[in-house]
Amino acid sequence: MRYTASTLKLLAVVAGFLVLASCNPIEKSSKSNSMLIVDSITGTTIDGKTAMLLESDVSLTTSDTAMVTLTAALIDPNEGVSGPSQYNDITLTGYSIDYFLPAGGGEPGVTVPVSMEGTSSSLLIKIGESKTVSFVAVLSAAKLVAPLVGLVGTTSRLQIVARITFDGHDGTNHPVKATGQLTIVFGDY
Repeated sequence: MRYTASTLKLLAVVAGFLVLASCNPIEKSSKSNSMLIVDSITGTTIDGKTAMLLESDVSLTTSDTAMVTLTAALIDPNEGVSGPSQYNDITLTGYSIDYFLPAGGGEPGVTVPVSMEGTSSSLLIKIGESKTVSFVAVLSAAKLVAPLVGLVGTTSRLQIVARITFDGHDGTNHPVKATGQLTIVFGDY
C-alpha cells in the first residue's frame, strides 16, 4: 500500500512536470492558422509600363522598385465556429531576395547580384484582404559592383530571376511567409 501511494505521488509529480515543461515548446512549434499568398509581382519596363518583369538600367544609380499584391487567408476556412479573428491577421515585417540565372544557380557577386533583405513598415493584412505594396527589388549599390557594373557602356543584357520571400507573423506571433518570383533584365538602356 505504501509502495503504491508513493508510486502514485511520484507519477503525479512527473506528469505535472511534463505538462508544465511541454507548454512552451508545443506553443512555440505550433503553426499559424493563417497563410500569406503572393497574388502577383510586377515591375516596369524602361518606358515606365507595368509588366511581369523589371527592366533595370544599370547606368542609373537609383534603386529599382517592384509591386507585390499579397493576400492573407485561413489555411482551413472551415476551422472555428466564429470565423477569423484579429489573431489570424498577418503583419508583414520584411522580405529577402535571392537572384538566380534563368537556368538556376549563379554565383552571387560574380554572375548574379548579391542577395538582399528589406524591411516593411509592419503592414497589416486582414484575413480575406489583399494589399498591394512596393518594395525595392534592386539596390542602387548593386549597380556599382559586379556583375552589373560590367554592363555599363555595353549593349549586353543580363537576365536573372529574383526569388522574393515575404516574411511576417499572425496575431499570435507565429511566423508566416510566401515566395514569388520576378524576372529582371539588366542593361545599359
